[in-house]
Amino acid sequence: MRCRSLWSALVVSVLAVGALPALAQISLIKLPPPPNVQATTGSFTIPWEGPPADGVDQPYVSVAWFYSTKPDGSEKSRIITYHYDNFVNYKTTWQAPAGFAFDWDLKDRRQQKDGHRFLSGPAEKTPLVYGQELPLDSVVGLKVRPAIGRNTWGIQLRVQPRTGASLEFQNNGNRLHISEGGNQLVSLNVPGIVGSKQWYWYEIGLKAQKGRDVEIRIRIYNEERTAILFTHCNSYKLATPQLCKAGGIALTGPADFEELYVDPWSARWASDAQNSVKWDTSQVANGDYYLLAEISDGRSIPQLKATSYRIEVRNR
Repeated sequence: MRCRSLWSALVVSVLAVGALPALAQISLIKLPPPPNVQATTGSFTIPWEGPPADGVDQPYVSVAWFYSTKPDGSEKSRIITYHYDNFVNYKTTWQAPAGFAFDWDLKDRRQQKDGHRFLSGPAEKTPLVYGQELPLDSVVGLKVRPAIGRNTWGIQLRVQPRTGASLEFQNNGNRLHISEGGNQLVSLNVPGIVGSKQWYWYEIGLKAQKGRDVEIRIRIYNEERTAILFTHCNSYKLATPQLCKAGGIALTGPADFEELYVDPWSARWASDAQNSVKWDTSQVANGDYYLLAEISDGRSIPQLKATSYRIEVRNR
């Protein structure tokens, strides 16, 4: 299915959105209770239902998943499905061409007490590559801060290890260029992000379609994920056959990178009337947790919806 382009800059405030849009947005996702609420094997499958497959809003509904001991999400943590990286061990999991990994530096967020660290990337001539293949239909969530005064960093997806071909998402001031192997597919206006001290969440999803088509869905949120700043949804025909296959990730600066998540497309987008999420609970502390769906229709402030039940995580 070809998804019409729906990109815009939406700097949303709480006062600008009434209760009705928020309630309508939450009603798009249903969280039925599973037959079993015990997670004892290191993973747990979360059932959920989206809007009807032929619904008007269906193509634009995205969900990010969290868990929390409280239903209001005040102590929420993001659910890990396929892959998570906080870059602390980047020297062993990422590679730089010609051994230039030392150009990248792990730093502390000294102004915070949570002990978070981030990876500081140099200019774009020194990319950092994660060579492991990612699922073909997946969504990459990246927490990033553009370099002060500039916004020229980039991320490459479906990187092919032999040829280096990739789909490139390159920021240039208030423009986001999407390219295929250096050939530009489209240039989008992102006026709200031009380079500052602010952190952002970039959520980029790729889904293979018939032939050489790829569907690209992009959303950009503020650090707290309380506002959606940009959304784009469209399909493109690729000229490079290799880019119809799974591939790795590459990052280019100058920018700071703090967290990276990779989720299956079916976990994040309401592509079907009924979906599921496979939660990796192996590193989650034992306890009882509500599941939280952060629901976004691309227009309103993302809303949290909690399950009526709790999952009992018990790792042996």
